[in-house]
Amino acid sequence: MNHKIEMMKTKLHLLLSLFFLSFVANAQNQDKQVANSIVRNMLVYQMMNDFSTVVPAFFFVPGWFVFSSFQVTHVPVFVDEAYYSTAEVYSHKDALHKELFEALNIDFFPEIPDDKIMEVRVTDQNRLLYRLRFYWDADTLAVLQISGKNQDEKTFSIAGGELFLITKKDQDGVSYRKSEFLGDTLHKIRDYDSKKDIFYHTEIRFSDGQLDTKSTFQQRSQGKRKLISIEKYYYLNKLLSSVEKQNRSGAMLETTTYLHDLNNRVISMNKKSLKVNLVISYSYDDEGLISNKTFQKGNMDYSLQYCRENGRINGFLIDGLSNSYNNKLTFAINLQNQLSRIQHKKEYKQMPTKARTEEMLFDYQSNGNIVSIRIFDYQGRITKDISFEYAYFNL
Repeated sequence: MNHKIEMMKTKLHLLLSLFFLSFVANAQNQDKQVANSIVRNMLVYQMMNDFSTVVPAFFFVPGWFVFSSFQVTHVPVFVDEAYYSTAEVYSHKDALHKELFEALNIDFFPEIPDDKIMEVRVTDQNRLLYRLRFYWDADTLAVLQISGKNQDEKTFSIAGGELFLITKKDQDGVSYRKSEFLGDTLHKIRDYDSKKDIFYHTEIRFSDGQLDTKSTFQQRSQGKRKLISIEKYYYLNKLLSSVEKQNRSGAMLETTTYLHDLNNRVISMNKKSLKVNLVISYSYDDEGLISNKTFQKGNMDYSLQYCRENGRINGFLIDGLSNSYNNKLTFAINLQNQLSRIQHKKEYKQMPTKARTEEMLFDYQSNGNIVSIRIFDYQGRITKDISFEYAYFNL
């Protein structure tokens, strides 16, 4: 009898151990997905612009204040006013970058080791652009970016599938954004801008699992905390219907309204303020996936049509970013589910037979991590030849 009890205890311990290991592995995989999302946004932005361009740290996390999301196949599109106001969308390249980032569902670094530091040197024809360092500190995955030019640093800290801290070090000092959840009803975010020596505090309150209010405060290092604005969220049939943003005196600053179809899918978002009017509209195919999207903000006015193969996005067509041509992007995915090529074709409206095509080619290690990105202009000349060199160190 005692022997059977001991056997049962052993089996229980084994099951608990397997459950714990499975739980830890799942949490680590979520953290790695967040890390890849950050790096993917970083690389896409710089492929569309310049690898030496200084990109604001907070540009990498457009969904920080996400209160609603839905799927474009497996890619989240954030229905969130902060998404389009945090990162300025004034240029055609910015708009193209946003749409490309949202459409791609590719991990450039699928193999991030659990027991080693992985450092990646990113070079362009032997010129060091920056270094990326991936490492674990207990249950936190850190992604460190170090500029090759001036040694500026940005660190992204991830745990439990959440990006909870961004730290930026440069000649002005140390700036940061820290996020923490206090139970199910309060989410606090604390920002510090070292150049201005100003703290920003954001308190996001939830009721019955839905976002209720968002209050933003400003505080100088030696001063008192002052309310800047408060946002109130309203719902109809448990769906977000509007957001009202007021200043400390109660005067209206912005209003955002949402419309849904009979399947509870967002079909439009309309944001109005004294400075900006933003309208985003969506339509869906028979499978419930987004087929078309329009974006209007100031002098930016374009429409987008997704292209799919077997339910997966393999490109899109944008009209409106230029008066003379459309932008058509086509993705090639290899048998290993890796992005092997992006073809960017500019189709001229007045001369349909005339088109200029640029290409981005991607190559990978056997473990799936990116090793090179080569970008060719319409004449076949290499404009960027980016290499990723790996080194591993013990923790």
